[in-house]
Amino acid sequence: MIRAHTCEQPFHLDRQGRIASPASSLAKLLGYKTKDMEGERFDRYVTREDGPVFLEAVLQAYRGRATRRVCIDMISQKNINTEVDIRLEPEGYDVHGDVISVKGTICRCHERF
Repeated sequence: MIRAHTCEQPFHLDRQGRIASPASSLAKLLGYKTKDMEGERFDRYVTREDGPVFLEAVLQAYRGRATRRVCIDMISQKNINTEVDIRLEPEGYDVHGDVISVKGTICRCHERF
């Protein structure tokens, strides 16, 4: 089985883990409208099983380190799990040098047999 990635889909999270600027492609991937995702906590769309993996990636990014790609399942509007790879990196800093926003990229995984 080979995993192939489709288009990179960027998004931005604020300090509270809310989606500050969702890409229209991310919203489309999950079946939402962009305006409906803005301001929502990103972890709302992550399955409970993969919540701890996503949380660790977010914490690492807010500690100032880019994450390696992590594979998680996200929940679409139709309540269907969609397997994605996510990479997070620090993006914005306050005057004290603390990370205040994170940029993420997301790829949908496809399996080929």
